[in-house]
Amino acid sequence: MRALTIRGHRLEVDERPVPSISGDELLVHVQAAGLNRPDLWRVAGGDPAPPGVPGDVPGLEFAGEVVAAGSETRRFRPGNLVMGLTEGGGHAEYVAVAEDRCAAVPRGLEMTVAGAVPGSFVAAHDALVTQAGLRRGSRVMVHAVASGTGLAAVQVAKLYGCEVAGTTRSPEKVESCRGLGVDRPLQMSRDELPRDWADVVVDLVGGQYLAIDLDVAAPGGWILLMGTMGGTVTPIDLRRLAGKGLTLRGSTLRGRPLPELAAAVAAFERDLAGPLADGRLRPVIAATFPLEEAAAAYDLLRSNRSVGKVVLRLDT
Repeated sequence: MRALTIRGHRLEVDERPVPSISGDELLVHVQAAGLNRPDLWRVAGGDPAPPGVPGDVPGLEFAGEVVAAGSETRRFRPGNLVMGLTEGGGHAEYVAVAEDRCAAVPRGLEMTVAGAVPGSFVAAHDALVTQAGLRRGSRVMVHAVASGTGLAAVQVAKLYGCEVAGTTRSPEKVESCRGLGVDRPLQMSRDELPRDWADVVVDLVGGQYLAIDLDVAAPGGWILLMGTMGGTVTPIDLRRLAGKGLTLRGSTLRGRPLPELAAAVAAFERDLAGPLADGRLRPVIAATFPLEEAAAAYDLLRSNRSVGKVVLRLDT
C-alpha cells in the first residue's frame, strides 16, 4: 500500500505492507483523511507514537470502506463505510483500527467530507456537550475559531441554540468567519473581548490565552482547554479562577482509554449523525490534496493560513 512516511523531518510517499488486524479491529481502505496539529508535531519528532502504532506514518482521522473485520467485531462488516480515530497511521491506503473507534458515515455524506469529521466533531461534541453540559441559549467563546476544531465547535454550539463569539489573529479570517456561523468574530489585539460573557470558553491555543479565558468567562462558567499551540506553561491568577467559580477542564481525545474514547464516539454518532446527514452540520474544508502532494498539505496547515480542515484524498 501507499503510505505517507516520515523520513527525518521530511514526508515521502512509500510502499508499506498492508497492516494485519486483531479480533476487535477493522481493516479500512482509506479514501480521505484530515490533517491535525498533532500530525505536525509527530513529523517534527515531538510526539512519539504509542506502542503498537506505526511511528513513521502520521494521520489521526480517516474515512473509508471496511475490507476486513476481526472475529470479535460486532457491528461493521466488509463494504460498510466508516470514519474514525486512530493514534497514527491514518495517512495511508489502509489502516487497522479498533471497531469502537469508528462511526458509520452518515448517508449522503461525501467521503472527502467524512474524512474531515471525526477529529474535530467528536472532540467538539465531547468537550461542549458531554463534559460542559452545553445548554440551549448558552454563550460560547472559541479561540482559534478558524481552525477545523474551532469551526466544528461553532457548529455544535449553534446546533444547540447558542450564541457564539470567536477569536483569531488574522483580519482575513475574521471576515471569513462572518459567513461561517460566528455571531461575533473578533480579531485578537484589535477588538475588545467581552468580559464576564461566556458560559463556555473553548481554548484551542493555551499559553497566555488562559489569562484571557479568566476575563471572558462568566461567573460559574467553563473553560475547556483543548490545545496548547500557544504554549504549555503560563501563570494565571488562581484567585480569579476560584472567585468566579469557574471550572477549568483539559479536554483531548488522544491517549484516552479505549472505553472512554468509544463512549465519546458513540455519543457523537447518537447526537450528530443526523445533522451531518441532513446538512445542518458540515465541516469547513480549506483544501484537499492527493496523497502524493501531502507535503504541500502539511505546509498549508503549518502556515496558519487555512480556514477549516486540510484533507488528503487517497481514492485516486
